[in-house]
Order: sequence, then C-alpha cells, then structure tokens
Amino acid sequence: MSSKKQSVCGISKYGTIGFRENWLRSFLNKKKKWFKNNNLSSFQYKIFVKWLRDSEILNKNEITYLGRKLMEIFNNDELLVWEIIWTNLFYNSIIMKWYLTSIPWSTSIKRSDLKHNLKESFPSFKDKTLDTAFSCLINTFRSNNFVNKLNLGVIEKRGKEVYVKKIGTNNVHPLAVLYSLYRYAISKNKYKLTVSELYRQENKDGGPYLIFGISRPALENILRWLQESKKGFIRVDLVADLDNIYLSEDIKDYKKLLDYY
Repeated sequence: MSSKKQSVCGISKYGTIGFRENWLRSFLNKKKKWFKNNNLSSFQYKIFVKWLRDSEILNKNEITYLGRKLMEIFNNDELLVWEIIWTNLFYNSIIMKWYLTSIPWSTSIKRSDLKHNLKESFPSFKDKTLDTAFSCLINTFRSNNFVNKLNLGVIEKRGKEVYVKKIGTNNVHPLAVLYSLYRYAISKNKYKLTVSELYRQENKDGGPYLIFGISRPALENILRWLQESKKGFIRVDLVADLDNIYLSEDIKDYKKLLDYY
C-alpha cells in the first residue's frame, strides 16, 4: 500500500468511534481477562484495539511492556497514564497529531470551523473520509473525561453553536514531561534541547508544550524538580539567558522511563 493510501486509511481508521474513557478503564482494570470479558460489539472491539495499538499498549493483540507498566500505575495515578497515552497518540494517530499541530493552545473554535480546517489540511482526501475522522475526534472529546480534566479538548455549547476549547494544562506529571521530552529527543536523535525550541510556532515534532499546552513557567519549574529528583536523566541550565536541557544519550528506549515512577 502506498504511503498516500496508508495516510488516507489511517486518518479514518477508527471509524467515528473515539477513544472512550470507560473502555480504557475496563481494559486497564481487567487486563488480559478483558479480551474475553468485555461488553463491546465486534466492530467496537476492533476499533478499540486500534486505539490501544496506537497508544502502544498493545502490539497486535499482545499487551506490551509499556501496557503492563500503565496497568500498574493506573490505580495510583490515572491522569499520568492518560498523559503517556496522549503523548503516544501524538506520534501514532494522524487525526490526533493533526489536532495538536494545527490548532493553537488557548483557542476556542467553532466545531464547523474546526471541520473546515481539517478539510483544508487534507485537500486531496474525500469529504466522507474526513467527516469520519472528525466525528471520531469529537467523540473522543465527548466520551473521555481525562481529555476534559486536562483541558485538551472540551466541547461547549453556546446557544445553537458548538465550540471546541483547546486550553491546555499546567497539571502535567513530571514523569509525563520527561517522557515527552525523551520521545521528542529520540525522534530527532537530538539530546541537547532548549526550552525556547519547544515553544516555537514551527515546532511540530512534539514536546510537553505542543502535546499538553503547558505554560513556560510551569514547565521550567518541573524541569528544575526533575533535575533534582531524577538525576542522571536530565540536567538544565535555566539562569539568565540560558534555557538548555540536557538529556542522557544512553536512553534509547523511552518506555523504560516508566520504571522510575
């Protein structure tokens, strides 16, 4: 299959079904038993498995190392688990990456305008394909309270108009910040970063601001905390005009960071 066909199929591969919180809860709590004990139709099952694969929780139909770690963490810190999943979706889900790279933070946009923006971004795709992908995105916002708690995508009705609010959050777990930094660094094969580059408008490659909308002061406070608490993983120069971030080039597998929860 050509890359163009793959991207056409990829953007609408979930049908109109979003990443639903109650399905995720059921899976993470039941673990392996979920495969034979769930209330999903065969179609819903297939779609949710696609979401789990793009979250890197499943590889084919096997629970991954990362999936097992997230199951361990879930009872203690549900939001951290979602923040890791959200980061992975940025890298693996075309519709989620489009949303995060195309719509600025601190934005409130009409649903109709958001759909128009999607169609402008993919002019060669059929309307039906993009309508399907858009419905999936909106369904995720409607059916996933983690997204709402973190102000990543909130549906709001004003009179007859429906708006999507993409506000962002400073409530990002330090480990999720570190995880997103390493995903960014590994994808670019670049372990010396600056805070400034993460906030540049042209950055479409990831990092905690692009993925969560975290403010610069909040990020810098977390970076200082990480330097003291996760020695060997990160060092920062955040004084005067310096805003350097140094990550460990020894770390090639971002998933292993969850061992240090």
